Parts: sequence; structure tokens; C-alpha cells
Amino acid sequence: MLNTALIPLQIPTGWDVMKNQFYNVDFTVDPTHPYLFDDCLLILLLKHQVATDIASFSVDVGWYPQNDPQGYYKVQALYNYHDRDYADGIVEFKSRDRFEIQRKIDEWLPILLDCFSYRLSYEETVKRLISD
Repeated sequence: MLNTALIPLQIPTGWDVMKNQFYNVDFTVDPTHPYLFDDCLLILLLKHQVATDIASFSVDVGWYPQNDPQGYYKVQALYNYHDRDYADGIVEFKSRDRFEIQRKIDEWLPILLDCFSYRLSYEETVKRLISD
């Protein structure tokens, strides 16, 4: 039977889930899951991005290369400009283990929220995300 449960995430208040197809599926057991190898599995966006005219953050998860069972998950923290249609990558983490990706997301979300709330610089945000 196909397991369609989503990976449980600790999403703090202040984040919007724009898309979530980050399923708790072991690709070594079920390599035919319809969403497993998509390059856009999860998009999280700070709610403040919509309500303000300042830059904000998002977190994206995908599988790369798309549709390649030999690929990997990649989670990225992105810096979103309020006046542009693109974002700059701050940091990224790659793994074939969905639970490592889950832990990285749970680690990054409160850090990014704090950085936004306290208007920390891009450089300070990077320092906080990469210090383990």
C-alpha cells in the first residue's frame, strides 16, 4: 500500500505552506511514488513577505535531478526581495535521507524567523544558518 503521509515538520507561527508534497516515502522501497522525484516538493514562505515591502525568506525542498532515482533531496533557504521576481540562495543542504532534510528544515525555520524579526543582515543570517 502506498504511504501518502507527509513528513511531519515543526513549522513555527509566521510561516505559510505554499506547497507540500514532501511525503514520508522510502524511495528505496517505492521508487514509483508519483511525487517522489519532483524538483518542487515543499515551499514555505514567511507570512511577512506578503504583508510588507521588505525582503523576507523562504525554504524550498526538491529532488535533483528531477525524476532521477539516483538523485538527492535539496533544501534551500532563500532570500526573497520584495521588489523583484527572484530570490537569492542563502544556504543549501543535500541528502538522500528524507529525515536529514526534515531535521534541517526544523532547524532553519526558527532561525530565519528570528533573523527576519530582528532585521538581521544577510551576512548575519548566513552565519546563523551555517553554525551547527
